[in-house]
Amino acid sequence: MATGAERFAVCLVALLGGAISACQDGSSGSSDSSASSDSPGPSPSGPTAQGSTKPRQPAYVAGLTPGRYVAVVFRLMIPAAVGTIQQRFAEAGRQHAQWMMSYAEQHAALPPGSPLPYHPKFGISEAEYQTLTQAYRQMKVHEQERFDLTVTRRGDKLRLAATGKHAFISKIAISDTGRLQFGDLVVDKPKRAEALAGKFGTWSGYYWAYDPSQQPQGRLNSLEIDLGTVLSSNRRFLRISRKQSDGKAIIESHDLLCWIDPQPAG
Repeated sequence: MATGAERFAVCLVALLGGAISACQDGSSGSSDSSASSDSPGPSPSGPTAQGSTKPRQPAYVAGLTPGRYVAVVFRLMIPAAVGTIQQRFAEAGRQHAQWMMSYAEQHAALPPGSPLPYHPKFGISEAEYQTLTQAYRQMKVHEQERFDLTVTRRGDKLRLAATGKHAFISKIAISDTGRLQFGDLVVDKPKRAEALAGKFGTWSGYYWAYDPSQQPQGRLNSLEIDLGTVLSSNRRFLRISRKQSDGKAIIESHDLLCWIDPQPAG
């Protein structure tokens, strides 16, 4: 997975195209300022369900049905030649983190996909900034490890589950109304993504973002989850970004970007 510096660099540029939930392990085609909607997203065919009775599906789960899936972790990477520019940009981000976030907020009205206006505090030249933002637009998908993902239904909730280092996925439950639970955190409604141009393909689906506005100052408590389907390939994906601190140290940190594929036949 991407390092903290890489994620910060990429997320900053994406964030600053007005898409806060666009940071997926260093990127994201995932979020944007689409209006909320209860209409269902695409419903590609799912794997063989467990049992013969087809359950009623929420409108928010990219056509997932109860059963077993293969999750394929992937990351988006920029050309190696741009790496040194990215490192200096990330270092400036660490040194001026509070200013960077304030600068981002000042430009929150930018259209999705538009990077922040250049500023010398970015730690790189304006020409280098243009090179870096262009590289983010041309990132390549690199698939990595695979793991088993299980989907079950309990009552009015669809639940995701995995084991090992991906066991945090098991905290996710999505109700038929769109309400998402991640452990103790609750997001009542998702936002609709309709044919959004993402860095790994145009996609439709939903995204949830927890509002930490009531969190005590100095404590981080963020959650972003995107679930959708890339239109060109009809391939589902899941992105999870979870960060929590106790005011002194990070006590929970998860970053996952993966495809959700049917189990191979046989």
